[in-house]
Amino acid sequence: MPQADFPFSSPAINGPLCYPVKGERMCTEGLRSGAPRIRISAPLHKICDFRRYGVILPITVQHTQESLCMSHIYALAGMAGVNYKVDRYDYGVDGQFTPVTVRGNRRVNSGFPLDFQAKASFDWERRNGCIVYDLEAKNYNDIASRTPEETTLILILLCLPRDRAEWHVAEEAGTTLKHCC
Repeated sequence: MPQADFPFSSPAINGPLCYPVKGERMCTEGLRSGAPRIRISAPLHKICDFRRYGVILPITVQHTQESLCMSHIYALAGMAGVNYKVDRYDYGVDGQFTPVTVRGNRRVNSGFPLDFQAKASFDWERRNGCIVYDLEAKNYNDIASRTPEETTLILILLCLPRDRAEWHVAEEAGTTLKHCC
């Protein structure tokens, strides 16, 4: 079973949090900055299950949404068998897919990339079999203003449930990301 060290010094913690430790519960009440680390022996999916153990994530909601979206895109790229990269700086393009081809006895990038802009939101709806999402004008213009000579730019939207507890469920049997991209 994997083990991890966690410092419990997040200002987002307001009250005791309990985590599984070798089948027991260890409360972190009173631990603040500079507090000693606690050794946790539990499967990672149990540690990350904030609904069950009351974990309050110290990153912003937007960063959580972005992490889930990019993780899902990464998994999709792997299953599709294409190369995937993320741009370090965001100038309207978050990443790129590149199909792989075989030339001679080598696998190489095809030279026909597909750029993407990634978004994640719980503010969307399904109407007449279509996803309706209010995309900012600047983001729409990034996509629509591409010339035929430029690489195609697509929008990938991760449609999250309104209830944050349903965004991602990790269990021993598998992981679930609701609604997908």
